[in-house]
Amino acid sequence: MSGRFNHKAFEHGAWTEMMVEDLMLIVPASHPIACQEQIGFQHIFSLPLPIVLPGRPNILRVVIEQLAARHEVTATAIDCESLPAIAELVRSKKYAAIMPHFALSAEIKRGEMVAVPITDPTPSWLLSVVVSQRTLNGRGSEGVAKVLAGVIAELVERGTWRARLKSTERPSPARQRA
Repeated sequence: MSGRFNHKAFEHGAWTEMMVEDLMLIVPASHPIACQEQIGFQHIFSLPLPIVLPGRPNILRVVIEQLAARHEVTATAIDCESLPAIAELVRSKKYAAIMPHFALSAEIKRGEMVAVPITDPTPSWLLSVVVSQRTLNGRGSEGVAKVLAGVIAELVERGTWRARLKSTERPSPARQRA
């Protein structure tokens, strides 16, 4: 299941879909689940660790809740709007989170947390670069978007950002809104 942001919110923008990023179960490194190679989506919400997610209308929360509804899973989670607070809750060894690997990559690299792939199904979201067509400096905005797209592609290709690249072409007229 891939989450898509509501493009209607950007009716005066052009977007380029950059990558699809899988969401993962982030657990304390010392928890027994951290040793698992993967975990099924149906098992996540019955774990002894409560799950922390951003509250609605955050797209991560929407993706998880829609996926849970499709697979008849009761998705109960604690709301937390702050990424540093989510990291601290997981670090406390009393909570787990469902996040993209990149969001907590520093903590994972330090060995504080482990990202366990979620399967059957794998929740994912689509990330895009959006450029306003109402900007006063259209060429500058396009230039920044192009640089950003290049940085994203390089991070994905190096394996720093665990995602699958989409086309990095400029937005087609069909995807532009005036």
